[in-house]
Amino acid sequence: MGLCVLLATVSMEDKRLLGFTRDRFDAGPSLWAGMSEPGTNPLRQILDVLEEEVDWISYDGWGMHVPEGYFRFATGPDKFVEELRRLGGEDDVRQWRELTEKMRPLLRAAAAIPPLALRGDYWAPITLLPYIVDALRHAGPGVQALQGAFTDVLEGTVERDSFLFKWLDYLSFALSGLPADGTMAAAVIYTIGDLHRPGCVIDYPRGGGGAVIAAMVRGIEKLGGRVELKSHVQEIVVEGGKAVGVKLRSGAVVRARKAVVSNASIWDTIGLIPEGAVDPKYIEDSMDTPDTGSFMHLHLGIDAEGLDDLDIHYSVVESWTVPIDAPQNMFIVSIPTVLDKSLAPDGKHLVHIYTAGNEPYKLWEGMKRGSPEYEALKKERAECMWKALEKIIPDVRRRTEVELVATPLTHEFFNRRFKGGCEETGVRKAIHP
Repeated sequence: MGLCVLLATVSMEDKRLLGFTRDRFDAGPSLWAGMSEPGTNPLRQILDVLEEEVDWISYDGWGMHVPEGYFRFATGPDKFVEELRRLGGEDDVRQWRELTEKMRPLLRAAAAIPPLALRGDYWAPITLLPYIVDALRHAGPGVQALQGAFTDVLEGTVERDSFLFKWLDYLSFALSGLPADGTMAAAVIYTIGDLHRPGCVIDYPRGGGGAVIAAMVRGIEKLGGRVELKSHVQEIVVEGGKAVGVKLRSGAVVRARKAVVSNASIWDTIGLIPEGAVDPKYIEDSMDTPDTGSFMHLHLGIDAEGLDDLDIHYSVVESWTVPIDAPQNMFIVSIPTVLDKSLAPDGKHLVHIYTAGNEPYKLWEGMKRGSPEYEALKKERAECMWKALEKIIPDVRRRTEVELVATPLTHEFFNRRFKGGCEETGVRKAIHP
């Protein structure tokens, strides 16, 4: 999503960055784990099915600036324990070991169900039955914990005032956009198991996210499919109570052979359904789904001279005394040119920092993009990102040659996203009905 936002932004608002980046700019905040070798990553499995290759660059961790100071999270079973002992103490190490033992059968259960076996139709129980039996064999009735909040798994093992709990709350939020009490346990347990296994590395696609997109397009096209760009969906076509296709803004209608799949938010999807085609109670319940905050982005092109010891990724947490998702509290940083120098001219770095799903949309609602009021608020709300970046590159302002700020209204305009890119908190709603 970040890639789409940025390409649209520079093509419509500012041509300077395209010249700086040789006609592409990869936002790069995603962690691509389990991609460089066959495994359980569903995206890797799809690429394998399509018989498409991507050139992956591997690395082993990211930097963390937290209230306690700086540490580097490194993958594998041992290095995290060393940092946990330094920042949290022996009691945190004890809690971590107890937690990993508690999660062991749940991890085996989670790994027993291949992502590609998941489906949402009436035949799902038949497809999943063999895997569910295997999951029950590993975890017994406790397998139900995978569908609950991750905090339920932590209960009785990890103390809420410990550094370990705060770290796991951060990790949950980085994964899902929700704190640990709103993130499904299965997602966090699987990620923890993967990051801490021996030999684990994280992967980055050479050429940026566009290289993965290109591989997917090649796979679709060689199987006889077609990818249509600039084909905005105006409406979902419903006949006899079933979605049978989509009507494009151009007026053309694309009919579905089996089903219509929407990757838009639940609110945007509801907005595409013709009036009266769906039970009003369902629409009312869907529109009441709680949402996350929106985003602020800072995209920079900087002078890289002397910056020889950077990581590709960083996270900055300003305070543990407020919720992890409090406005302007947590930031994610990506510098993809650390690993792939082809993404920028010689001697330059691309930098992307964003407020991670915690920017209140209501601050921007009704404001006109490009107005003096809007520009002033952009400058004000971007200052926290500059200060977070200065923890990593102290003289980043002096080094900056190109600067672009994106707001919730940027998301809303270019991506046509409800309230500028909010996500559903359906897991939290299900956990706390």
